[in-house]
Amino acid sequence: MSIGYRRDIDGLRAVAVVPVVLYHAGISLLGGGFVGVDVFFVISGYLITSILADDIRRGEFSILAFYERRARRIFPALFFVLLVSIIAFTVILLPFDLRAFSRSVIATVSFTSNILFYLESGYFAAPSELKPLLHTWSLAVEEQFYIVFPILLYLLSKTGRRTRNAALIAIVALSFAVNLWGVAPHPTATFYLLPARAWELLLGSLLALNVIPAPAARGLREAAAALGLALIAYSVFTLSATDPFPGWNAAPPCIGAALIIWAGAGGDSLGARLLGLRPVVFIGKISYSLYLWHWPIIVFVKYSTDRGLLPAETALVVVASIAAATLSWRYVEQPFRGKGSRFGRRWIFTASAVTAALFLSIGGATYVTKGWPQRFPEAIPIIAKYADYKRVELYRLGTCFRREDQPPAEYPVAECYGEPAPDILIWGDSFGAHLYAGLASGASVVHLRVGQATSQACPPILSLSAYRHAGCGAFNDHIFGLIKQNRPKTVLLSARWELLDRRDIPQLDSTIGALKGLGIDVIVAGQSPTFYAPAYTLFIKNMRTAPGTVVEGIDHADLNRQVAQVAERAGARFFAPEDLFCTGTRCRIDQDGTLLFWDDGHLTAEGSAYVGEKFFDQYGAALTDQAKAKL
Repeated sequence: MSIGYRRDIDGLRAVAVVPVVLYHAGISLLGGGFVGVDVFFVISGYLITSILADDIRRGEFSILAFYERRARRIFPALFFVLLVSIIAFTVILLPFDLRAFSRSVIATVSFTSNILFYLESGYFAAPSELKPLLHTWSLAVEEQFYIVFPILLYLLSKTGRRTRNAALIAIVALSFAVNLWGVAPHPTATFYLLPARAWELLLGSLLALNVIPAPAARGLREAAAALGLALIAYSVFTLSATDPFPGWNAAPPCIGAALIIWAGAGGDSLGARLLGLRPVVFIGKISYSLYLWHWPIIVFVKYSTDRGLLPAETALVVVASIAAATLSWRYVEQPFRGKGSRFGRRWIFTASAVTAALFLSIGGATYVTKGWPQRFPEAIPIIAKYADYKRVELYRLGTCFRREDQPPAEYPVAECYGEPAPDILIWGDSFGAHLYAGLASGASVVHLRVGQATSQACPPILSLSAYRHAGCGAFNDHIFGLIKQNRPKTVLLSARWELLDRRDIPQLDSTIGALKGLGIDVIVAGQSPTFYAPAYTLFIKNMRTAPGTVVEGIDHADLNRQVAQVAERAGARFFAPEDLFCTGTRCRIDQDGTLLFWDDGHLTAEGSAYVGEKFFDQYGAALTDQAKAKL
């Protein structure tokens, strides 16, 4: 159906973009602010389908006209942000990071950045703070959708309204099912890739096609708009980055957006009037530019300071993003929009192709030259050693440190657990695996044996309410079964606790209680230091200072206090690795020029050895006496 301009939809764009910007700026109150992207998907599906359906109805459908409109809408602001980002980040990014950035430039221009970031999202991937174009994944999802959808809608429209609607509803159901199926075993693919996201865009399409007629009754419109706003607000304020997503958690914001659009199609409502307020509409109008600008600005500040944003910086980043977006909307977007634009179709296509080719060339040249390392000659040997660190051998990845996709039954008991049972068993995720080398070396001095039972992204908590991947629960059950059959004297529980929802930390007492019930001594390692960037990049930036580089770490004081309280209440001892490196949030990352960490928190061989030495200084005598007593 044909639609005129709707102020409430511009207002809904504001409802989508503001939580995203504030969430990325670190406003903890909006823990689910990322759902604004899902609201954008529904809006996009509705608006684009409305235009396509109107063209098809009038017999004026043209794929060239469609892509001309997309080019006018997407490219001017995107290319301008890319240009500024390339200039700015070429100045500050270290070679390895600049090379990664160049890949994202290529992927952004080719609308494949969602695929790139999915492929780059390995367990030891660089933190998102180093990816200035990470947010373009959603643009890629949309454009991939619009490569297929216009032709699909055109063909389905030839089959009749009922068949068309049934086919689209079936695709929505299939995509939603893929989303539900994939969120546990394949969370990253489900988050980034189109098959699990298409239903969100198609939800808007179904509204545009009037599959459910717009509500005529005012009471129904009021209720739908109010419920829609409530569902979005519920998601923004109750979800967090630790919750499985999309999955079922994506349904409330998408349904909320759909209800608001549906209610507004039927006429006026209080919700529509609120969304139509002038300041709200203005933010909605600049929302595309605001979305494009905010993340590179945030990354630039974080990369330059090597820490999170301070309150004043958060305010400055938000203001700067709005200012840049306003100028971009007025002077970059608007001249190319609408029928009154002086730039014709041929000019738009030619300019888009030439500019895209230029960016592809810049990205390709930067990638081939490995990020122009001659800008930082002193960094080359450090990058060579630490950028692709020997973690496979050190952490025993693929054997004693299980990959997410490995069946738990493949865990090699004799090699990793030990027969008979070890004196000390390290049970946890990568923050357990990175302790193994140091503890094994230290244990050999006092004639103790150390076993390793570790798995990627898998905290050692039995019956955890929300595992990050499906195999984690099975792995923990498998390890606990081994422990019951062949009991170690001491179990050291260690994980990257900061990745857990704080509400899940108390469940650690279930593991401690189960182990204590078997007569096993339990030590819980607190959260180790983590940083806003890989340690080797922080070291390079501080190379002109004296050995013993001290950098700003992430504040874990409250987290470690909580873990310690849970451990001690359950009868376990608490070991604090962070205290070995940090005073407050100021943390030492090297020893006489040798790095103790390599990425944003994992230990090097030297760092692991240092922790192992301090661990046995603290517990060695007691563990040795305990081992002798149980002979």
